[in-house]
Amino acid sequence: MSPLTRSQREEARALAVVRLHVAGYSPGPLIEAAAGLQRTARTLAATLKLPVAHVSAALTALDTLGVVAVRWRSVQVLGPDQPHPADVALQDTIRARARSGYYRLGSALPTGFLGEEFAMTSLEVARACRYLTGDGTLTRDPHGPYGPGFYVTLAGTRAYWLNALRAGRRGTA
Repeated sequence: MSPLTRSQREEARALAVVRLHVAGYSPGPLIEAAAGLQRTARTLAATLKLPVAHVSAALTALDTLGVVAVRWRSVQVLGPDQPHPADVALQDTIRARARSGYYRLGSALPTGFLGEEFAMTSLEVARACRYLTGDGTLTRDPHGPYGPGFYVTLAGTRAYWLNALRAGRRGTA
């Protein structure tokens, strides 16, 4: 593996500095209204004394990771349990398909097809799926039967909800 170039080191440093800076904010808008990404990047670059291009790249990387949501007019800091706004439609679709039986228990999620269907990159689909592991709809298995990926778990399936209803009628949880 070749060593990082000076520019790559500076970009990595900027990412770390911006991430630490953003972590100091509570969830909500970082810079609001008519700012836009470039103005937000310029404002943060001046505050942090970093090149604008590196701060802009850092904000884009943090958006992909789900730390912030970069919108046309604002940058929003996301809380740890807050989904990225761009992921909500995909997450709702995956939940509905798992609950209806379209995705069977234990089946591998077709992330590539979902990315095409929702015009999302593989990193954005993974970000959305990571959130769904928290509510039990999916699990991430690096050694799954069909290879590494996201798999439908019991909590997301119709069988889970039927069992939960039956358990509720018997008075047990």
